[in-house]
Amino acid sequence: RDTLLVLIVVQWIDGLKVSQRPDYRQKRCAEMDYSQDKAQWNALDCDFWKSRDSQGRIVGHYQYKYLSYGELLQRMRALEYLYPNFVKLDSAQEIYDLPSIGRCREDDWKPEESGCRIWILRVGDHSAEQAEIPQVFVSGALHGNERIGPTAVVEAACLLLGLHASSDPWATRIVLQRSLLLMPAANAIGYMEGVREEGGVDPNRDFAYDTSPEACMRSVAARSINELFRAQLVQVGVTLHG
Repeated sequence: RDTLLVLIVVQWIDGLKVSQRPDYRQKRCAEMDYSQDKAQWNALDCDFWKSRDSQGRIVGHYQYKYLSYGELLQRMRALEYLYPNFVKLDSAQEIYDLPSIGRCREDDWKPEESGCRIWILRVGDHSAEQAEIPQVFVSGALHGNERIGPTAVVEAACLLLGLHASSDPWATRIVLQRSLLLMPAANAIGYMEGVREEGGVDPNRDFAYDTSPEACMRSVAARSINELFRAQLVQVGVTLHG
């Protein structure tokens, strides 16, 4: 009996792992009828999945909407799954050993929360010699209540990768000849909660410029951007507000 119970638990845990994979969402969306379950359809980001074929090529369009923290993460995981040779997703916590601040829901259709992570989406030809490729940094939501940036950053990546998979020469040139370092929600907890600051600190005033050393690098958002710039040789940096 004990052995049987262990096997059941192991299978249940393995099933949970499968259900969290991006390809599970793709398969589930193919089985669903939007008119019968709109809530789960939206939570699984089925509009996006139905717009791409198995090669990541654009085969349809979807309605743009503001993406929540959880939806941003699910979309970025989908991109990493669809374009494994051109997309890598990591967090500043994993790469730079930074702390998390606050709790974030990483999946909008599940109640569980975990420490808010600041995600870095790297788009480019990862097989190329990186020292020869110009790096471009783009961030959104340095102020958490500015909602346009995160969605715009992720949708730009979706567009570029989908067009590249469809052999568009403009998108292919950018994907192959640039290294894009995207931080859609730099102020993760602020974006999750819809507030401007991170734990009472304005990340946009938290850099080592025109201030004393004691009065900067107090937010995880500013520290994440600082660590990225120290580790990379960024030629162009853009931060989206609004």
